[in-house]
Amino acid sequence: MGKEKVTKKNTVNSPVVYIGPNIPAKGLKSYRIYKNGIPEEFRGIFSSLFVSPEELNMARIAATAKGTAINAAYRKIANQDWSEK
Repeated sequence: MGKEKVTKKNTVNSPVVYIGPNIPAKGLKSYRIYKNGIPEEFRGIFSSLFVSPEELNMARIAATAKGTAINAAYRKIANQDWSEK
């Protein structure tokens, strides 16, 4: 296990899975499937935590691996820092 690269497949009109932390105030729940891609309100900082079902296992590994973009986004969102920077 290491820093496997998760590529962003088409996540606009195809099913995606949210792999970030639960955020009840925003209606986000870990591992919820969105059948029509990333919802408009979650594009931006949240979008890196939406992956295609085929990439779910690799993305879960990347979310726990320090130094990956997915891990950085996960930690930022978990700390309720929803800014784009």
